[in-house]
Amino acid sequence: MASLSIQSIDEQLAALLQERAAAARKSVSQFVLDTLRQHLGLEKATVQEQRLTGVVGELAGLLKDRDVDESRSAYAAHLEEKYR
Repeated sequence: MASLSIQSIDEQLAALLQERAAAARKSVSQFVLDTLRQHLGLEKATVQEQRLTGVVGELAGLLKDRDVDESRSAYAAHLEEKYR
């Protein structure tokens, strides 16, 4: 196997790769390899991965700069009102 090093990765990209790898329960290296293989057509994503990728893509950024606790409280209040 060959070895490849990538230099000058910005902090945001590194953090995103770490988050996605953790969510997939993979090391960052394995996640990057799998992603490259899929992107280059060397390996097909599973149906579940394809479905999740689409859903995650639609949700990306929705909670940025939002107070999640405030949203959770508002949703709880909505449910209480709805199911009285």
